[in-house]
Amino acid sequence: MQYYSQVPTRRNEILIGAVSVLARGGPRALTHLSVDTAAELPKGSTSNHFRTRDALIQGVLGHLVKTEQSLLADLLGRVEGVVDREAFARRLTDMVLYMTEQARELTLARRAIFLEAAWRPEIADQILGWSVRYWQLGGRWLDRLGSPDAEGHARILLACLDGLITEVLTRPLPPLDIQRATRLIVDGLLDERGTA
Repeated sequence: MQYYSQVPTRRNEILIGAVSVLARGGPRALTHLSVDTAAELPKGSTSNHFRTRDALIQGVLGHLVKTEQSLLADLLGRVEGVVDREAFARRLTDMVLYMTEQARELTLARRAIFLEAAWRPEIADQILGWSVRYWQLGGRWLDRLGSPDAEGHARILLACLDGLITEVLTRPLPPLDIQRATRLIVDGLLDERGTA
């Protein structure tokens, strides 16, 4: 999994194993024993580092945030010089394809943690803090492209991209034209009139 760049410590091995468990079996599959098995570690290794399931979930969430921030900084850092909406839509298409192909496991684990947030406010609060940074970053890009409501549009854009990612993961056939979809979203946002 090329998106993991951390030094291989026992803790990181556990967290990578937990991502694999979440990606393959969803939140219900996440147990200390299942992570030990996925990480090919001796029984009890996960519980030595994360005494409870809640602690394990918090550890995985932190790991996902750190890994995804690094991944997106690399992927979307290339957007910094883009001032053309067509090129911007192509970069967004690249991101959707990367998150559903090379980083598929990471994306599925992220979805599983997001499901937990629907019933657990403490996780929802952390995810909100994580999301606000992306809305601000997206707002900077959209401002350069002439958005009349850059940060508001960034939130809508990221929600739409999340929807595209879900669509590709859950309904891959018939294939969706991701490039067309991203262009329609970008055009719709940038051509919006009457935004307060």
